[in-house]
Amino acid sequence: MEITPESGSVGEIVLIQGTKCNNPGQDFVALSFEGEPTVTTGTVGSDDLPRISVSQDGSFSYHFTIPSQLDTIQGEGGGSVKPGIYELVSLPVICQQKFTVTG
Repeated sequence: MEITPESGSVGEIVLIQGTKCNNPGQDFVALSFEGEPTVTTGTVGSDDLPRISVSQDGSFSYHFTIPSQLDTIQGEGGGSVKPGIYELVSLPVICQQKFTVTG
């Protein structure tokens, strides 16, 4: 999975592209923008993206707006997105890519 650009501020639109990040046989990929306690230097929490359709070879392309708020993740965190390192993760975790939110 690739994110272009690799960093940006809240409200900016980035392009997410990937291949074979979906469960075999599914015609979509589920992604989450996350701040995991062990990974992030920003806000702990998550924002689930809508299901993204994949082509027959499993590839996808999606324009994503960096959110201003995150929901809690496993009962922790949530709140305003602060500058730091986050991840875009497929659900289940097949693909993941770090992303930096700038100030």
